[in-house]
Amino acid sequence: MRQRSILVGLGIVAVACWSGPARAQAWTRFAVADSVLPNVIRSGGTGYEPAWNALRVAALRLRLAHADSAAAFDAMAERVARAETATLGSTIARDAIALSKSWSDAERRARIRAAMAESLGAAATGGREFTQADSLYREALVLYQGLGERRRAAWAMGGRGQAAYNSDDYVRADSLYVLALAARRTLGDPRMIGASLNSLGTIRIRLHRVAEAYSFLVAASSIRRQTGERGSLASTLNSLALVQESLGHPDSARAAFAEALDLASAAGDSARVFEAASHLARHLVLNGDAAGALRVGGRALAIANGAGDAASIAHVEEQLGAARALQGRFRESAEHFSIALEMARSVGDVRAELSAVLQLGRQAVELEDPRQARAPLERAAWIADSLRDAPAGISALDNLAILSRLEGDSTRAASLARRALAEAGATGDSLLVHDAAVTLGQLAADRGDDTAAAAGYRRARDAHAPGAADRIIGDEINLAAALAHLGQLDDAASGFEAARRLAE
Repeated sequence: MRQRSILVGLGIVAVACWSGPARAQAWTRFAVADSVLPNVIRSGGTGYEPAWNALRVAALRLRLAHADSAAAFDAMAERVARAETATLGSTIARDAIALSKSWSDAERRARIRAAMAESLGAAATGGREFTQADSLYREALVLYQGLGERRRAAWAMGGRGQAAYNSDDYVRADSLYVLALAARRTLGDPRMIGASLNSLGTIRIRLHRVAEAYSFLVAASSIRRQTGERGSLASTLNSLALVQESLGHPDSARAAFAEALDLASAAGDSARVFEAASHLARHLVLNGDAAGALRVGGRALAIANGAGDAASIAHVEEQLGAARALQGRFRESAEHFSIALEMARSVGDVRAELSAVLQLGRQAVELEDPRQARAPLERAAWIADSLRDAPAGISALDNLAILSRLEGDSTRAASLARRALAEAGATGDSLLVHDAAVTLGQLAADRGDDTAAAAGYRRARDAHAPGAADRIIGDEINLAAALAHLGQLDDAASGFEAARRLAE
């Protein structure tokens, strides 16, 4: 009995930033009466500091130009500083004003150049010009450090880390965020510290260092609960749930996903609702709840369709296809996977394409259709290798091994399965170890080697892979059957009984 995983690895949804109409300068939100200003600052959330920085740069420009309005802008900055401290208890604006009191014109110009470089660095990151982004952020960092602007320097360090992360250079991103965390801890700002901890947790997921990711994300979630950042906490809980899932704690993962969805919904944040719903749908598929996955996934798909975001549509369609496969509705499943592939290719999203072709190939293997399976699986293996995506590559290898078995090439099948198991063991991914071990067990059973078959099935069972009960039942049945063939009838009976109890 073979129960194979539908989804592999720790998928992190890249949620697009859906833009609206053109907006006025960020600082204009502060051009209100004193009685309204505290509410503006309070409701601004994470947008407060960028808006304050824009006001400060505008004031410096006017001061250098000796403009008549310079005094009015300075007065507005003082009002914002007082309101911030009274409303939030922080002193971001007050400290910045105090620092710049004695600046020369040259220092004011340097501060403006730093802000421009930082802004251009963010734009370059958004445009995927990552080398340019890093250079611009480094320019900003040097200028900020020279001016004693420790807070903006910490922001620039984070910007460099973000650029490295978006370029898929996770090792470099990790080292940059470690520096950013150290700088932010010296400032003692819990929001900035929480953001860096969250980023380090996300990066460690990408590096398949899930135990370390867990520690960072638990710390980030604790801080974000204290600061009341509901939207940011939702994102942290999503990542934490992915880690808990990988560590074999499905109940904790499901609770974290559900809380993230509730928080995002309460905040009215459609992007984070999408993130939480799509991740929860994936988790429900992985744990055999097809109906729940279809319900939650439908909610995520409505958001993605409303935004016209092809990459997000591709991700959700994949979850819906996997849910339909669990129900045995393979024609509908293939339609969802095909839509996912079309959407991914329409925007050149090779990671989403990889996931879609892997799903199409895996389903064809399940249906024992070698003709339909080979092309997508070989494409998946090629993309995974080019992206250095170990989990996807291992899954493709394992399915190619099963494909070779279906085609009668047991020698090639065994070679591919052994390679998949070795690479899965190196990543520490229990689900990948499980699937490769099952494949080797089946190949051993085919050639009548019951000892090797039992060893393969035992390793699969002992991998403690997260997932649905039917996978655990299948492992118990496979191992019990192999033990029965070896004449170990008492152990075989115990295994069958364990499977029966769990099935009931």
